[in-house]
Amino acid sequence: MKKILLVAFIVIAAVATSQTISSAIVPQFIQGKSTTNNERVPFYFWAEISGLIPDTTYRYYTTIDTLNSSPSSNGAGNPILINALGNSFLRSTSLSVATLGNYDSLKTDSAGVYKGWFGLEPTGNDRFTPGKFVYPQININDGMGGNSVATRIKASSYLVRVVNFGNVASDTLQCSSLIDSVTGTLLNTKDFALLYDNTAGSGRPISIAVIEKDGIVQKNISSYIQYYRDVDTIDYYWATIIPNKLPNGIQRVEFRTKSLGASVAGATIIDNDGVWCSGLSTINPRHGSTSKNLKSLFILNANASIPSSIHAAQNLNYSATANTVGINFLWNFGDATSNQLGASTNHTYTTPGSYTITLVASNSACADTSYFAINVGANLSVTDYFQKDITVFPNPSSGVVSIKTNYSTELNIVVLNILGEAIGSYLVKPNVILSVTIANKGLYTLVGLDSNGGVLGAKKLLIE
Repeated sequence: MKKILLVAFIVIAAVATSQTISSAIVPQFIQGKSTTNNERVPFYFWAEISGLIPDTTYRYYTTIDTLNSSPSSNGAGNPILINALGNSFLRSTSLSVATLGNYDSLKTDSAGVYKGWFGLEPTGNDRFTPGKFVYPQININDGMGGNSVATRIKASSYLVRVVNFGNVASDTLQCSSLIDSVTGTLLNTKDFALLYDNTAGSGRPISIAVIEKDGIVQKNISSYIQYYRDVDTIDYYWATIIPNKLPNGIQRVEFRTKSLGASVAGATIIDNDGVWCSGLSTINPRHGSTSKNLKSLFILNANASIPSSIHAAQNLNYSATANTVGINFLWNFGDATSNQLGASTNHTYTTPGSYTITLVASNSACADTSYFAINVGANLSVTDYFQKDITVFPNPSSGVVSIKTNYSTELNIVVLNILGEAIGSYLVKPNVILSVTIANKGLYTLVGLDSNGGVLGAKKLLIE
């Protein structure tokens, strides 16, 4: 009899220990109900629960509740049950620790602590009315196989504001969509993306998203918002909300593991003003449920094909490309001439020497600068390039000549005097006759160059 009483005392003492959330990462905002209640976006948070029985398996489900709710209130929302051991996600539409499929399990360590991710889905319950403040709640059984909720662990220190989709910037009751994708180099599906309005990641995140696929097929659930359903089954995508009142925008996307919630080294992405290189501004958005892609991995990358060497007076076309549309290009040719704008421009160096061409590609959010070395020579060697593919007539001429080539591409025709000095440069298109005037009498050489400065052909010309 004494032994039985002693066992009962130990059990009662273990259960009576205060269960609390000793640490948590909880977003500041949750999507709420609308008239049709078909714009749902899931809500995720991480929590450390202490004061549980050591080495014990509990049944649990997750909800949210409001301040001053009844101590016996189980809250509201559809639980998204995350099992760290089984690496599984499960959506439930009922609140129960008695029926399999409506609850999952969490296993404490030797100190009676559990650390892990939790989730839930907003519903049409009044707790999800935009403007209200709510907090997450974890409902557990007794850890001994009980079929009823024994403890309601409230994260009442982490109030969350309810918002819903709208198109008014700076409206405190509204939010807008945001999606993005990641690479699988450092991250895994079922890891989490945490969004902050500062580069340091201080304070609480604005929102948290799971990296798909998580195993729940929300794509087929009509009560979910369309943009979430669109990316739900695409590996390494995530979707969430950001509030319309967000003066600093999203400046940091930080990734944490699906197991212990540890930061993933090297995976954090920073933008110091909330306007990302993709061109998307996250400052006080107003696009509501219209899908917007952050493209946080986008790097503005411009390039140009520049010959390593050309010749003075050679008029060449310089063109640039970029990996997106809507890019502005600025050229500086390093020879004290004015900057030139545009994806394509022509330039002529008048003085031999070594120059650096600077190309700046930019959009409203950022810029990318590229540098190209180019050598400008004074003379051209045209030995062995005298061909019939360049026609000059009349020859001899009194000063006005016509030039035609048989090449299938555009040629740059450089006119050299008897000293080998370039006195002019002309672009000649295929099968097009170009008229040129040379004022001074003398013997000249016309040299045809390709786009890289290579000599393709040459002709002698006499001006009488």
